[in-house]
Order: sequence, then C-alpha cells, then structure tokens
Amino acid sequence: MTDETMPQYHSYSWEDDDGVQYVALYPGEKEADEERKAELRTMGARMAADLVAEQEAEQEAEQKAGRAKPSLRLIRGEGSS
Repeated sequence: MTDETMPQYHSYSWEDDDGVQYVALYPGEKEADEERKAELRTMGARMAADLVAEQEAEQEAEQKAGRAKPSLRLIRGEGSS
C-alpha cells in the first residue's frame, strides 16, 4: 500500500433568486477566485434547469399514462320486464 495524500477540496455555496441553495466542491489548495465562482454558479444553474426539465417530462409522462388507462363507466339502462 502506498501512502497517498487525499486531494484537498474546498466548498462554495450560494443561493439563487428563487431560494435554491447550491453547494459545489472543487479540488485545490486555495479558495476559488470570483471568475471560478461565476463558472460554478453558471454550471449550477444549467444543472438545475436540466433537472427541472427532466422532472417536468417525467410528470407529463405519468399524467399521459394515467389518462391512457381505461375508465370504468356505470351504464344505467332500462331493464326488460
């Protein structure tokens, strides 16, 4: 077994205008500069948009599947005497 050191990670967290909280971990010895933080925020926004679109597509598929199920109907007719 070799004595390898684990890479050091830093975290950066922020909240967007909608109140969604993000946390990003990135490798490195020092804290990210403002340019890197902007890149992390952009990447987080893209990933969040992808997740929302994926959830909406799943919900739409579930709704369509629910509508495709046959429905039972009660049919009342006059019986013959």
